[in-house]
Amino acid sequence: MASLLQALPYIAVAIVLLVSLLTVMSVDDWSRDWTTNHAQLQATSTDPLLRPQTLSGPPTAIADALESEIGRLAPWSLIAREQQAGEVRLHLTH
Repeated sequence: MASLLQALPYIAVAIVLLVSLLTVMSVDDWSRDWTTNHAQLQATSTDPLLRPQTLSGPPTAIADALESEIGRLAPWSLIAREQQAGEVRLHLTH
């Protein structure tokens, strides 16, 4: 029993090192893997914040309204605005 208690700190350190090693090995690209958000909008998502929003009105008017509101949202900024065939796509970053 005494030898097990003496070995306990070494076992704890070995476990911590193993977990750290597995974490380091699982990261492919350090500049991307811990900073990129991989969340995607899906109509069937259980999280309501990850469901696409349905808005009614002309796409350009909605995009203009959203663009003016984005300026007031501190961490968000508009990167690009694409418009084609009655569709407007706003690219934002947080």
